[in-house]
Amino acid sequence: MKQWVILLRTGEIQAQVFSDVHPAMNATRTWDATWTTYEVPRFGDLAREKYVPASGWVPDMALVKARLLAQIDDERETRQMTFLTNGGAKKWVYSRKGIEVDRSAGILATVLDALSLTDRKAKYPYAAREAALTGEKLSVVLKRFADGITSSGDVEDIEAKAQIAKRAVKSAATETDALKAAAVSWKTS
Repeated sequence: MKQWVILLRTGEIQAQVFSDVHPAMNATRTWDATWTTYEVPRFGDLAREKYVPASGWVPDMALVKARLLAQIDDERETRQMTFLTNGGAKKWVYSRKGIEVDRSAGILATVLDALSLTDRKAKYPYAAREAALTGEKLSVVLKRFADGITSSGDVEDIEAKAQIAKRAVKSAATETDALKAAAVSWKTS
């Protein structure tokens, strides 16, 4: 199956057609004599180029940047998930435990451990339940949650590298500069 792109006189894309027959020969389509048709060998060509009548196919920086930014976001997500656990429910639980850690910041361990069962359950449901099941103090469980959140820093490194690369891609003036900016060294410590 061939891929064709139909361009208006201005060079704007009118349509993409997948057919072994040239679009002008397709009996189901009304053909405008001002349209130009090109066979596009790869789908990726339209993901980064535009047709300029005087120059032919040239990089479209907006499309190049959008594609590269999406690639950076996809790779960031994949890499961060190697340090976190897949699954929407687990992510939600991690975020809730993070809220409990934030809520307990600056509160003395003795104060946390002296909270009533009702207050523990209301303010720290995950930590309170774990403490009840293990027999540990609430402050110990919350400290373990906090240590787990801050232990590696790998997720934060990946996030920072992604943001730096995205800013560099957005400010790139040429396709070459944008491709270079998107070549992130993802290795973490």
